[in-house]
Amino acid sequence: MPIVIMPCHSIHCVGMRYAIDVAFLDGGGRVLLVRRALRAGTILCCHGAAAVLERPAGSRPWPLEGSHVELFDLSGGESRPKRKVSEHG
Repeated sequence: MPIVIMPCHSIHCVGMRYAIDVAFLDGGGRVLLVRRALRAGTILCCHGAAAVLERPAGSRPWPLEGSHVELFDLSGGESRPKRKVSEHG
């Protein structure tokens, strides 16, 4: 499962032991930038980003640039978004 870093508009992979997939989101949940299999030592920023999704690199489905993502807080068992990040239209 990906992790969400919020607020965030830049990341680094300094000291990472494995490659990661990232997707930068704006405040409305629109995917601004996607990079797959970022290697150790990479530094990446995205103007206008409010959050970033990260996970170990893989071939599983991943958001595409221009798509929308809605984040849910599953830690407390809530069935509704804790923080609304996107509107589907």
